Amino acid sequence: MSKLTPECPYCCRYIDRPKDTMTELGSIIGGRCACGAVYVCDPTGHNVGEAFGDAIAFAKGDWDIGNVESDEYVMKEMDYDMKSHSRVSVKGMNFHAGKLIFIRMAQPTDEKVKEKLVESPDSKNSTVLDEPAFTAMRLKEQVRYLLENGLLDVVGKLALKDKNVIKWLISFSYDKEDQITWRAIESMGHVAHDLRATQLNILRETVRRLLWSMSDESGGIGWSAPEILGEIIRSDPEEFRDIIPILWSNREEESFRPGVLWALARVAGVRPDMVTFSASDLRELASDPNPSVRGYAALLVGATMVGGKEDILRKLSGDLGALHVYSHGSLWETTVSELAQKGYNI
Repeated sequence: MSKLTPECPYCCRYIDRPKDTMTELGSIIGGRCACGAVYVCDPTGHNVGEAFGDAIAFAKGDWDIGNVESDEYVMKEMDYDMKSHSRVSVKGMNFHAGKLIFIRMAQPTDEKVKEKLVESPDSKNSTVLDEPAFTAMRLKEQVRYLLENGLLDVVGKLALKDKNVIKWLISFSYDKEDQITWRAIESMGHVAHDLRATQLNILRETVRRLLWSMSDESGGIGWSAPEILGEIIRSDPEEFRDIIPILWSNREEESFRPGVLWALARVAGVRPDMVTFSASDLRELASDPNPSVRGYAALLVGATMVGGKEDILRKLSGDLGALHVYSHGSLWETTVSELAQKGYNI
């Protein structure tokens, strides 16, 4: 179970611990964010419906909620551990978390931004950064907004205005079971593409810091550093070809192994000639106990020209190990067998 900082899903501000609050509506366990959103806690996770009703009433200010239309509010929920005051990731685990139900009544700014998002692809990317509702957000909020709406190429344009975008992308990249994490990782490729012509020094410094975060000396763990490095390399394989063997060497570390394979599969998708290794290495990885390693190994083998690839893929084609794979902005559940037989255009 991963424990993460609890933040408002609308504005990314840190939220206070929900507490017993006596309101005109009765007693609730909840709180209010500075952005106007309210949240109500269901500590057990078994009374979400009741918490939802309380949250709607709390947000609206009265119990006349029977005629509230779905377009009058936005609802989000969060897996939450009240004891530690943490957002938790419990997917695939035999663990029952509590819930925080967030309600924010519809705001005019919501529609203003949405109007820009439904314009033509050519126009939306150039206007959303200048939209008053967008510019009023803090940088962290802007980055999250673009990730949530799949505007990954716009993240690169935002980085041209403020290099601190890189910091926030890395901060969003820790929960591998969250689609936003993978979009943050992919966005680093767009950032690298847009910065490489005029701010290559910033990219090189980012690479140095990511490699440092993967070392024992750093005192921390760069959970998504391999994947982020892969996106940077993929943006300009010639410029960053010196990083490929360094990245590949980190496969020896169990915690980084899936990310290294994913990253090099991404690089091999554009420059298979730059990703070279022995068939024996890949056969060993194809027998790894972690299904994510085996699945990503199938992607890597399929994207390269390594000798004996047919034998490795044939072996993996009968592997029913389950894993998630990120492709085209979404996180999908699949099997090693499916990746070996059909591949994925990642």
